[in-house]
Amino acid sequence: MCESCGTQIPAEVIASVAAASVATPAPLAIAAELCDKIHEDLAALAQVPPASSAKSVFLGLLTPPTLGIAYVLSRIIDVFSRKGFPPGRLIQSIDENLRKGKTAYKNDTNVVAALNKAENELASYHAKSRASRKVFLGSCIASAAIIVAILVAGNIEAKRAVERREARLRVTLELVAAGDIEAAMKAMTDVSDPEQQEMAANQALLRIPLALLEGKDNDALEMAEGIPDPAARAKALNFIGARLVTSRLKVPDYPGALSAAAVLTPDEARIQSEDSIRGQQAKAFIDANQMDEAKRVIANIADEKLQASLNAAITAKLPKAELNGF
Repeated sequence: MCESCGTQIPAEVIASVAAASVATPAPLAIAAELCDKIHEDLAALAQVPPASSAKSVFLGLLTPPTLGIAYVLSRIIDVFSRKGFPPGRLIQSIDENLRKGKTAYKNDTNVVAALNKAENELASYHAKSRASRKVFLGSCIASAAIIVAILVAGNIEAKRAVERREARLRVTLELVAAGDIEAAMKAMTDVSDPEQQEMAANQALLRIPLALLEGKDNDALEMAEGIPDPAARAKALNFIGARLVTSRLKVPDYPGALSAAAVLTPDEARIQSEDSIRGQQAKAFIDANQMDEAKRVIANIADEKLQASLNAAITAKLPKAELNGF
């Protein structure tokens, strides 16, 4: 019985302190020991406070993307970095001693006041723990929502990219089918090289503008013969043929230029281009004083005015009889 208040002390309270000493302490000494143990556990618990809001936010934002690995690692680090009992053991010990003290000393106002104060400290710890968990869960939810939003936005953008690619493919194919090779080349230059290759792999007609972009004009000319519509085919051949004529004259490759001009239509355009090529070839021969070669070329020119002009140029280069051959 308690000498101060007359309350019977439970046997388990006496047994909890009897293990440390053969002699049973006085009841007030037992109360003091209980309070000391509670405050000792509270002090130890204070060394491992609940996670701060900043840490909870950080872990909450990091945990969903890492599938919880960040949270698990954080918990492992916390456990191995703590000294003494973990928080769960400390809380269990404090709860047990509070229950014993309130049962044994419920009539001792001083002991009850001390126990209430300790209980309030423990309640404060629990409140901080709950707040930390709420912040962590809120951050997890926010992080998950952000990830979902990013995935949804990425999926939408991927679909739009596919739609844009299909639209470019359709438009470019229509341009080639209509014989508008120059516009088709422009459309293909607006996409990356891998996409150009993919477009050409899917549609044979798109190999025509791709070949031109790669400088394979002869291949493009040959493939253009496969354009189904006659008018569109003629338009494409005229464009590619004119490109070839221009590129061959820069070398100069007069036979190659004439071969390219042979695909031009209508006949008037072809003849005009051939005359222009032969005219440049004849001028080159005249400048090199190869008059026989120049005359051979001039004989194949259909434009009489151009023939006369070139013959006059030959005459001007020939020696003058009245000047004794000079």
